[in-house]
Amino acid sequence: MNKDYSTKNYSSEAAVILRNTIEWLMEKRVVSGDAYFSEIEMLKLIRELEMCQVELEMLDEQLTDARAARQQDAEKRYHSDTFDDRQQQLIEKCRRSNERLECILKATNTGTWEWNIQTGEMIYNGRSGEIIGYRLDKISPGNISALQNLVHPDDMKRSAELLGRYIVGELPTYACECRIKHRQGHWVWVQVCGCIITRTAEGRPLTMFGTYTDITERKKNESQREQVTPSLQRAL
Repeated sequence: MNKDYSTKNYSSEAAVILRNTIEWLMEKRVVSGDAYFSEIEMLKLIRELEMCQVELEMLDEQLTDARAARQQDAEKRYHSDTFDDRQQQLIEKCRRSNERLECILKATNTGTWEWNIQTGEMIYNGRSGEIIGYRLDKISPGNISALQNLVHPDDMKRSAELLGRYIVGELPTYACECRIKHRQGHWVWVQVCGCIITRTAEGRPLTMFGTYTDITERKKNESQREQVTPSLQRAL
């Protein structure tokens, strides 16, 4: 036979087996004259072999794509799970930090405040209101001007000066002792501390966070000592 019935060099194991079978049958037919297949049947088998190979290659590509997709999904799930775990850890860390802060504030009987410097809005906790005799719903949210109206006139100028020096960077923190008028009319000495916690995109101060601590008893004791000291010095 002069016709070449050889097929392409396929890599698939199934295609190789089928090709070898056809070649064996062709060789046997030439040598022994056994008519296992006609030429038309052999050509048909070769075409089927080629179609099978094409289909196998398509399946291989689909399998490769499927494996890549599964790998991507696995990586996404891994990163998603890692992100969720990290998020939960941060939430738990914040919760514990808030609990510790609440314990510290409760133990020290300290009030807190947050001031939006751009809008003037002030937000207080319950203890801040108690110090000057107001319920929280009556003072928070409030405005900085309302608090300034309660500050003793002799302390207002010094407080504003210290705050201005802190905002421009001359002082590391804002801290001031001042008198605030209680709802019942008497003056309460408070230690006010605060710091800038956020700034605008241009770098201007946006919000401050701070504390109020009632130091009235301490100031009374200091005043009593100042009154007693001259008498003791004269006695000595």
